[in-house]
Amino acid sequence: MAGCRIFDGVGYYSESANGADYQGLSGFTIAAWVYRSAAATYNVPYGISNGTTNAIMLYWFNDNVIYMDVRNGTTKYRNSSANTSTGWHFVAGVFDGTAADASRMKCYLNGADVTTGGTTGNPTATSSSLAVTGRVGRLDVSSVVNSSGNALAHVSIYNVALTQKEICELMFKPASPQRGRLHYWALNGNDTASNHNEADMQRIHYVTGTSMASTSASMLSPRVCVGGSSQWLSS
Repeated sequence: MAGCRIFDGVGYYSESANGADYQGLSGFTIAAWVYRSAAATYNVPYGISNGTTNAIMLYWFNDNVIYMDVRNGTTKYRNSSANTSTGWHFVAGVFDGTAADASRMKCYLNGADVTTGGTTGNPTATSSSLAVTGRVGRLDVSSVVNSSGNALAHVSIYNVALTQKEICELMFKPASPQRGRLHYWALNGNDTASNHNEADMQRIHYVTGTSMASTSASMLSPRVCVGGSSQWLSS
């Protein structure tokens, strides 16, 4: 079985149904293993937006900063410091509308909270205007797609704010049961058709490839285990 989906700088995935189940939530989490072939490139685990001021997005931008972006009427986000690391990394963005303002959105890299700055006056709930299609590998607000040579694997979405402990567990055991999981796309299929489907392990929203003729699956794989214990990975 292939280990991840390599992007070609053009293609991306679209959900099979709209994001009505993402609306009006006080908690939300996006998590994924991302592969960066070079610094100053785009990695977009997930984004859904209805215009520029109603959105939920997690992205590692070409300024090398990781952003968790939750917009409910205006542009609001929290971000990490610039990080030029390449190779495989586990990235997560958490939204907790019940937390203090500066802690409502957090960015995690390899299980560590790396949030350093961002906006104030952040929302307490996700937008009620998200009955549109979400994307894996693309930000509709800016038409940015995953850069060529970068990859994604084990993208998952939750309707709760996962704790740091849960994120660390998810990092090494992405297929394990987690509270609040809405969708989980392993993105490790072998189909290379331009419009191929990738299954949702929750059996709800599959994602379909768009303009992905030169995109391929790869044996390149993040360091995860399916079942059993992940303790052997510790050092």
